[in-house]
Amino acid sequence: MKPALVATAAFALLFCSGFADARAGDEMCMHLAHFAGAVPPGEKHTVLLHGGWGVPPRPLMRHECIHSGSAPGKEFCSYLLPHSSWENGVHNARRAARCLAPAARDDMLRQLAEETKVAEVTAVLAQDAAASPEITLRFAPGALGEGTDLTISINQPSLSAH
Repeated sequence: MKPALVATAAFALLFCSGFADARAGDEMCMHLAHFAGAVPPGEKHTVLLHGGWGVPPRPLMRHECIHSGSAPGKEFCSYLLPHSSWENGVHNARRAARCLAPAARDDMLRQLAEETKVAEVTAVLAQDAAASPEITLRFAPGALGEGTDLTISINQPSLSAH
């Protein structure tokens, strides 16, 4: 009886851990803000978080983060991989959307309600919106067996643009 109880508790902890973040000040927002702030003026950096179930000949499970090789992108990907859901990409997009300024956050969450359509919004972060670069979130659900893509792009204006 005890092993079954321990296994059930472990499963519940693992299952719910990915969903607890959005309820109590998601750590993703801190990492997204760091990524945004680390992009040099006049540059645009993008990361692509891909995950989901595959259908042969694709791998059964996919969870990868693709970046341009920049240090900020590498660092953000190193956070995202162990702290995001590989099987529920829309959850990752919702978490990222909650980091945006309120109007954009609400717009993205409305778009994400239809999980079969591409959702995209460009905005600034909710925290320190005046100093935030332009952030574009794009969620593409993908066809069955192709997985989902969450693209996060930071467009840091050049210093002469201010």
